[in-house]
Amino acid sequence: MATSNVVFAISMVLALLTRSTVVFAVTCQDGVQSIIPCMPFLLGGGSNQASSQCCASAQNLNSEVSSTADRRALCQCFKDAVKATNIDNARAEELPKMCHINLGFDITPDIDCTK
Repeated sequence: MATSNVVFAISMVLALLTRSTVVFAVTCQDGVQSIIPCMPFLLGGGSNQASSQCCASAQNLNSEVSSTADRRALCQCFKDAVKATNIDNARAEELPKMCHINLGFDITPDIDCTK
């Protein structure tokens, strides 16, 4: 059952990406694909800790997206992904802290990505 939830969530996120949202350093699709290892954690299944693979992917993405414009675009991408899936909002907010990264924004469905 948990596997089907992960597959469904990934499918929903990838469907979202067909909108051609572009992040300047990476595409929205690249951004979301980079956090696929985090999906079991973000969907509330399994461990209460993000995996080392999840954090490594998140840290790599964080290093690739450095400008304000890039971060705003990534923020909007993640905001849309959170709205389109069953991602646990509390876990989405915890992930950057757990993985020791500073995105410059919280991953929530109501974040204002223009600030």
